[in-house]
Amino acid sequence: MTGLDPAALPPALMAGGEALGAAAALGALAFPRLGGRIAMGRKALAAGGLIVHIAAGLGRLWLTLAAAEAEPAPLSAWLADLGFLLLHTRFGGWLGADLGASLAALAALRLARPEAGLVFALAATLALSFTGHAAALPGGASLAGALAAFAHITGAGLWLGELPLLVLLLREEGVASAPVIRTFSRRAPHPLRGGGGRGGEARRARDRRR
Repeated sequence: MTGLDPAALPPALMAGGEALGAAAALGALAFPRLGGRIAMGRKALAAGGLIVHIAAGLGRLWLTLAAAEAEPAPLSAWLADLGFLLLHTRFGGWLGADLGASLAALAALRLARPEAGLVFALAATLALSFTGHAAALPGGASLAGALAAFAHITGAGLWLGELPLLVLLLREEGVASAPVIRTFSRRAPHPLRGGGGRGGEARRARDRRR
């Protein structure tokens, strides 16, 4: 049994941070537009997720450049390597597209355009999917692997990313939460839906009466 390579840990943590930030941003931006504390929480979660995503992406970029420089190099060499990485490598091109789309999503959020922010966040997540190991597979397996990663991150974002806002919604008085809860329940993984047995039937009956 081989041990964990310490050198592989920082890039893995950065990639995980990118995926987590994307999930939080997607969940917040896809959450229904409500007023009061829900609106503030939605904007804060989306902005926080995008900032974490961008910071982790910049961290991956820096780690890649640092690995390419065996010894200290002047700024001009770093800039040359950065240009080559972004313009002439597949990984760097997709990572650059990811960061650009994330910055655009953050700007759209700042301009109170959450729909545009969601589109840019989805584009960033798609680009992120092409920077992982699955996208490095040969031939058509590369595209299939990247699309599978995109589906997983998006699915996690549309469910797990909405959890904090759902908790806030349930604590908010005077807000019709039943439609949002039904939508959220349909997105939940099958074992968590309570779809089978008497408990699931009782929950469905309650939903129909609402």
